Amino acid sequence: MHALLATICRKNRTQNSVWMTSSAHHFNTKEIRFKLLRFFCNRNKLTLVAQTDAIQDEYRQTGFKDITTMPNPVHVPSIPARQKTNERLIRITIVDRLVSVKSHEHPIDGLAVLKGVKAEWTCQIIGEGPLLGELQERCQSRGLGSRVEFTGWVEDVRGALRQSHLFALTSSVEGLPNALLQAMSESIPCICTNFKGGSARTLLGSTGAGMVVPVGDTQAIAASIQSLMADPDQRRELGARGRETVMQFSVERVTD
Repeated sequence: MHALLATICRKNRTQNSVWMTSSAHHFNTKEIRFKLLRFFCNRNKLTLVAQTDAIQDEYRQTGFKDITTMPNPVHVPSIPARQKTNERLIRITIVDRLVSVKSHEHPIDGLAVLKGVKAEWTCQIIGEGPLLGELQERCQSRGLGSRVEFTGWVEDVRGALRQSHLFALTSSVEGLPNALLQAMSESIPCICTNFKGGSARTLLGSTGAGMVVPVGDTQAIAASIQSLMADPDQRRELGARGRETVMQFSVERVTD
């Protein structure tokens, strides 16, 4: 539909683009709607806008011709969240829709591994979606009912991030996640899966600005969380690197 509308606008002499917000792996490239998107874009010389160079490469490999990269912009506050190094209670935050591609079951299972750890911790999962009941039952069955809170929709996500000690994102497929950019901009140390789309490797892996673990590896997720819970200096270092890395995606630079 977006490609069709862009085509109509182009006929009216309006330059137009089609914006893709996720990795090409998010779609079944053999479906008719994907083929129609590619047909309208190529036939009418519409520019496809991808969020990262890796995602641009993915779409180019599926047959799209005119593609450019424009990342999500993020507001980088002049003063980041205060580093919380002396508090006993560690707050873990996850921000994402409660749908299957976000793979919330893996951090829940990873947290279950940490039940025996002496450190005190809580986890808030911010977001709404059809899997809420299923994920709540999973927490209960793993003895996490008192430690994991499903907050639902939260208006002030940054406020929640500012109260956190670490941020986790465990999707199997992503584009350039806004929540990850926001956490990094607030100097919150981040743990992220190496999801299809590539931005985890670019933002965290290659820069040393965070921890990147394999998709679905609950043991690696648990080990990374435990490592950051036990080491405030590491949290401080990763948080500072994350903020420095994400400056390239500031609203000012992206709009320029």
